[in-house]
Amino acid sequence: YTLAEFHTAHIITFGAQWHMPSHTHWFHELIVVERGCIRVEVAGSQYDAHPGSVLLYQAGTAHEEWAEGGLPLTTRRVAFCWDGFDQNEPVVRPDGRGRVGTMAAWL
Repeated sequence: YTLAEFHTAHIITFGAQWHMPSHTHWFHELIVVERGCIRVEVAGSQYDAHPGSVLLYQAGTAHEEWAEGGLPLTTRRVAFCWDGFDQNEPVVRPDGRGRVGTMAAWL
């Protein structure tokens, strides 16, 4: 598949107690944190992502997620297929200028 063949984008709001057990996808998943804090576990490491952070789960990567800090969580999620990622791409990265968040909103 290519990005042109498959992609979805939408905003999701979760309650303060939300938890998603470990799972995988056949597609890549990009999460832009809009409000609250999300904690994720990938390959035995845990990461916290706050507004202004972007998460990237490559296809086939097991990840567990939950709302952190007792607050609701709002994210923008983009699911897509593309074969240009390096295996060592970081899971969490900053979106300092908000460009990824803007792109996710446009989609």
